Amino acid sequence: MRTLLACSLAALAALCAFAPPPSPVRAQESAGAAVSPFTLALDAAQRSLDGGQLPKAREWIQRALERDAKSPRAWALRARWAEAAKERDDLVYSLYTQLRLSAAQKAPKAELEALRARLVALEPLMNELLTMNARFIGALEPLAASYEKDLRPHSAIGVHKLILAIDPEYAPSVAAIERIAAQPDPSLADSAKPKDLLADVSEEWIREFDAQHATWEKRAKLERENYTTYTNAGYEVLVRAAEAMEQMNLFYREFFQYGTEEDGKSVPRIDLNIFKLRSEYLKLGIGPPVEWSGGHFTGNAVETFVEGSGFDGMTQTLFHEAAHQFVSLATRAVGWLNEGLASFFEGCAILPNGSVLMNLPANHRLFPLADRMERGWMSGPSDGITPGGPDPERAPTFRIVVENAYEWGPPWYAPTWGVVFFLYNYQDPIDGRFIYRKAFREYINASGGLSGDTAIAKFEEVVLGQPAPPIAGVERGDAPTPPLPKTIDALSEVWKEWIVALRDEQLGRRKVERPYLAWARAALREKNDVVAAEHFEKGLVATPLDPQLLEEFAEFLGERQNADRAAKLATTALRVLEARKPADARAVDRVERLLAKWDPKRGTIAKSRGELASAAQALVAKLRAANLPLVTMDVSWRLGRDLELDALFSEYEAALRASGKSLAIWELAYNEKNLEGWDSGGNTAFQPAGPLLDAKLGEYDAARFDYTSLALRRVTSGDFSLECDLQAKRGESNFCGLVFGRKDTNNFHAFVLFPGAPRAADSKAADNAWVDLASFSGDGATKTWRHTPVKALTAAAGQSSSGEWRKLRIDVAGAVVDCWVDGELVATQEFSSADALRGGFGLLTGPGKARYKEVRFLARDPRDPAGAIERRLRMEALEKSGASAGGSFVGRVPPFPRVARWAQGSRASWSEKGPVPQVLALWSVQQNDLVRIDAWLADLAQRHAAIGLEVVSLCSANDAQAVDEYLRSHPFPGAVGVDFREGVGMGASAEAYSIARFNLPRILLLDVDGKVAWEGDPGFKIGEAWQAGGESYLDTPLKELIERRKLDVAAKWMARWRESGAVELANGELARAWPQIAAARELDGALFPLAHDVQRLSSALEAAFAELPKLGPQFEKAGRGPAFAALVDLAQTSGITLDKRVLAQLKPALEGVSSKDWERALKQLETLGPKLGSDPGAAAQLVSKLAALKSAFAQELARALEAASGDAAHSAALLAQARREPARWLVREHFRWR
Repeated sequence: MRTLLACSLAALAALCAFAPPPSPVRAQESAGAAVSPFTLALDAAQRSLDGGQLPKAREWIQRALERDAKSPRAWALRARWAEAAKERDDLVYSLYTQLRLSAAQKAPKAELEALRARLVALEPLMNELLTMNARFIGALEPLAASYEKDLRPHSAIGVHKLILAIDPEYAPSVAAIERIAAQPDPSLADSAKPKDLLADVSEEWIREFDAQHATWEKRAKLERENYTTYTNAGYEVLVRAAEAMEQMNLFYREFFQYGTEEDGKSVPRIDLNIFKLRSEYLKLGIGPPVEWSGGHFTGNAVETFVEGSGFDGMTQTLFHEAAHQFVSLATRAVGWLNEGLASFFEGCAILPNGSVLMNLPANHRLFPLADRMERGWMSGPSDGITPGGPDPERAPTFRIVVENAYEWGPPWYAPTWGVVFFLYNYQDPIDGRFIYRKAFREYINASGGLSGDTAIAKFEEVVLGQPAPPIAGVERGDAPTPPLPKTIDALSEVWKEWIVALRDEQLGRRKVERPYLAWARAALREKNDVVAAEHFEKGLVATPLDPQLLEEFAEFLGERQNADRAAKLATTALRVLEARKPADARAVDRVERLLAKWDPKRGTIAKSRGELASAAQALVAKLRAANLPLVTMDVSWRLGRDLELDALFSEYEAALRASGKSLAIWELAYNEKNLEGWDSGGNTAFQPAGPLLDAKLGEYDAARFDYTSLALRRVTSGDFSLECDLQAKRGESNFCGLVFGRKDTNNFHAFVLFPGAPRAADSKAADNAWVDLASFSGDGATKTWRHTPVKALTAAAGQSSSGEWRKLRIDVAGAVVDCWVDGELVATQEFSSADALRGGFGLLTGPGKARYKEVRFLARDPRDPAGAIERRLRMEALEKSGASAGGSFVGRVPPFPRVARWAQGSRASWSEKGPVPQVLALWSVQQNDLVRIDAWLADLAQRHAAIGLEVVSLCSANDAQAVDEYLRSHPFPGAVGVDFREGVGMGASAEAYSIARFNLPRILLLDVDGKVAWEGDPGFKIGEAWQAGGESYLDTPLKELIERRKLDVAAKWMARWRESGAVELANGELARAWPQIAAARELDGALFPLAHDVQRLSSALEAAFAELPKLGPQFEKAGRGPAFAALVDLAQTSGITLDKRVLAQLKPALEGVSSKDWERALKQLETLGPKLGSDPGAAAQLVSKLAALKSAFAQELARALEAASGDAAHSAALLAQARREPARWLVREHFRWR
């Protein structure tokens, strides 16, 4: 025991040697500065424990951990609470965490010894865990150092991550990863941490610095290699902007190929003048700047301001304006092209290690441009333009932009960005080639100074006249070629369609399948390594666990002398392949051979991994058996993630299910002192007030919907949660809420509370507040996904309403958002992709005033399954209860309405109509007279009849006598029932669907699997008749459902299949049937049985294509060589290329006896067939000759003709279809298609 203790203490001492020094803030606090909220929480927890108030103590401990989750003091208090509460599992976990953190923070040796002794005495299994940690860290550390010495950063980081899986606080590995990942390589950025530019200065020092440099006359200065930064906007802006621009300068040089080591050209240093206020910029800027500008480039300086756009918006302007320096140095571009190229860089993102991610959509340009395009085209360059006014309603055509016959101003930024981004990225969806990229690069210099018709002619000659040709050897099948207009006027509609589709994808309205691997292969066909690498990188982001992509990308890198990263990708591919059941042995062997070539030390790593995996699995099993779910989850999650062991994730889920506990610790977003870590956009609407955040945006006005936001400088690529307490009173706040998925100032999602306007004393309307889940984009455009009533908070007579707080929360797991109000689930929405929900967090406020407190968020690791698991458990519990969640059935199959009778048509269940979308409408006569839905529902049913939309409506039980007459003058589509009521009450279905809460009309959209995809009201106003083409809240979710399930595609495919595909297949016309067979793969076979059957046939055919050399002899032996020839022809029709080696293998079967005899049979048919009607002996002669041939098809035809003797019509039919009989037999008999 003493030996083990000494070994473990040595490991802990090694941790201590690398621990960071105390932060300046902690140093101030210990020196007697104002007591922090963290310390107050600890003190309160201590007092509660001393007084025996355990629930209160646990609450205060949690508050302390939310403020500093790495405080050993907080974990010590949690251990004390757990001991008092007799929570042994929590006690073991708390002591273990306290020990790890104390070692990392250089606690005295005696303290560490005492902690370890207490932990091991409490639970001897923990000694095994600590010993395992020390043993494996000791074996892995030298290996990591060796990789780093050999300049293999990916391999070194991989080993250090394995060490951190064993001990997350191991300081040497934390420091090593930070050091290695800081290299300016985008592929290392996911392991990097942003530089902490404020690490060595205290809050007090920053306050003093900012006060000294608060005016432009006393502005601060920071000189770096490429820029000298001046600002009066504060120290943080100074250092962050300077750092960002140095990184961007390196990227400009690479992109423009100017000022690099290779060309040796000089790029002069210029100034960055960053004003705090817009008024200062306009008054003191060089020139001075024009009134409407957000920044400008003067030739020697870039100038902009912080107010209104915040740091993120300001850096977008810097990226744009600083790009002008390189555009002028490296190109001949002027006018619109100069501005468009500069705008292109607004979509750049600086990764944590300083490398730059380029060619991203600049959504603040994209969204307003798409909106303008949807409203139509400008008639000329001045159409809708008013000096100093808003952007025109409509968008300029491509011709107007390129003609360049307009005075530059704000309306042109988005269109010129859109032209450049389109020309750089317009692709063929089949081979992935960038159609205009090369020609556009040529045009950049060829266009210099051209305008009007001359500019158009040059553009049509250089760009439209030189599109990249299709890549040779890439099979297109029936896929159409992308539009390639010859004139600039025809290009406008292509541009519009592309921009609008990109907008919808960015908003999560549309999911686009991009076959990056196929595109990379195509690029390699034409030896374009640059584009191939671009496709590989994007594919890795989209499908990080696609083993085929990982393997081929690794081979690509290995062939180009990047064995280190190749080994990293191949290792991931190998883990994915080995986890599959059954494993593909050949693929595993292939990747292992590649790894042996690229990583000579792999054997040592594999051995350590294998030993660690075995030890971890055995230990986790013991921990779970000892009823220690928290430690079980901690160990299984960390090692399961980094060892990629599904078995450990299963243990994690089992422990989570059994205990109902969670490892998650929320983080306080607002430090209850100041706005450190937030970006206000330069506005003063949000002000700290101790533990509260006060927000005020002008005076309350129920008719105003302008807003401002406060952005938290945090993003996450994994699942997350966000919550806060809100105080928003009727008549004081129009709306306020939570921001998430923030892309920039105007593009984000939000969960918004509308407390409601003051109520009139005689109001009979439902007394509700409302919450909306919405997406904000572009020119203030908003798309509402969910509009849900919640109980309004009203103070009793004589009671103050100051204590009226509501808790808003969102949970995001994958692409699903759950929305909560006061602990009740009120809405769920599934977006098209998880990416649409990723981005920044923040707070939102509209006209009036509101207060916020307890602003917290929980950002999970991208590989953490806890969010999805916890959500699944919540939904399972709701499903078991049979109750709706807050009256909501989203994501669940709702109860089928209980009816007293059917007034029109009838229905028995949701499933009886098959896999079709359905709408349930609950209504009453009184409501429909006020809010009309009958004509709207009829129009809805008619417009979507092709996809099988079914409407079921249920009128109130109060209208049982009146409904029949009412339907004559107000026709509803589909089946109409009357709600069942027994005795008093609203009715069985009204109660089941919470009509007392949600009111009428209530609309539910059911997915094809019977689960509710959306619910709410249609959004119509009282007394306003619905007009054809009018919008409703149902429009977007129904459109999304149709697109996501491909219902319109499925309907068209099924109609075509029944009309022609099935007939062609049965007739043996395989080449004609193949496009529809292939198209079935795009559909969900679980939803569409016909597509499922065709998919099974397609899979069987493709499996046969892969086994052609094996199948040939089998067909020939059975005398079915001609059927094998039909199979080979179909394989080639499908796009499979058979090389000479394979064709040589197939030749014996294709040219065997049965095939040659079938050719002889066909010649006999040509010779004797025409004589059958006139020569009585011809039939017998033909039958005899066919029967003598060694072809099963010839012999079967002989028997069929003999049986049809005397039946001329039947014989003629047999002869007519004889040539296709081998293909018909192949489908009917070999593949058993019926």
